[in-house]
Amino acid sequence: DLARLTGDYFAQQQPVMTADLVSQASANAALQARIKAKTPSPGTEAAVRKQIESVLQGQMDYTDMTPQLADVSRPQAENILKLASQWGVLKSLTLDSITPQGVDLYDAEFEHASLQWGIGPLTPDGKISMLFFRPKT
Repeated sequence: DLARLTGDYFAQQQPVMTADLVSQASANAALQARIKAKTPSPGTEAAVRKQIESVLQGQMDYTDMTPQLADVSRPQAENILKLASQWGVLKSLTLDSITPQGVDLYDAEFEHASLQWGIGPLTPDGKISMLFFRPKT
């Protein structure tokens, strides 16, 4: 009941709200520094390489994905593997940029394709929660 919320209640909440704002500002500053320095999130390059190696071998690697990402990837697996069979050998994988949302974008050059792979920061337990690829423009 809102009528029972007092000034004391709001005074108690102020440090929590301030801490949240400071935490958000700190996280945003760290992201901006990462974007400016073009520094990938820890582990993303190795994770992308492993996923690419897996699809080039004709199989999806769900073990390094969060359950949610694995669930949305399974229905797409057949098409992904069909596309990957046309790419040829991976020749290079280089960091292109980091998006304002913190997604690391990697340029992947294959024998017969040029793709851009995007990956979000890994979860605390090292899982991939966001991953995609698209034609390089």
